[in-house]
Amino acid sequence: MNDYQLTWITDNLAVGYAPMSYGELDQIKAQGIDAIVNLCGEFCDLHQIERETGFEVYFLPIVDESAPD
Repeated sequence: MNDYQLTWITDNLAVGYAPMSYGELDQIKAQGIDAIVNLCGEFCDLHQIERETGFEVYFLPIVDESAPD
């Protein structure tokens, strides 16, 4: 069963919320995702966990409710 929902923008690009468990990371991987652009400024170690789980990670933190520079 796959509870982690992605919204596909193109055939190769999808968006979703920050994964909150190893199970969700497994579900993301099962949907064919192998790289993550992590924008979460509030979860300081999530990008490391994603990398350790086997994803290629681009970490560009943005503070909640603010626009990037």
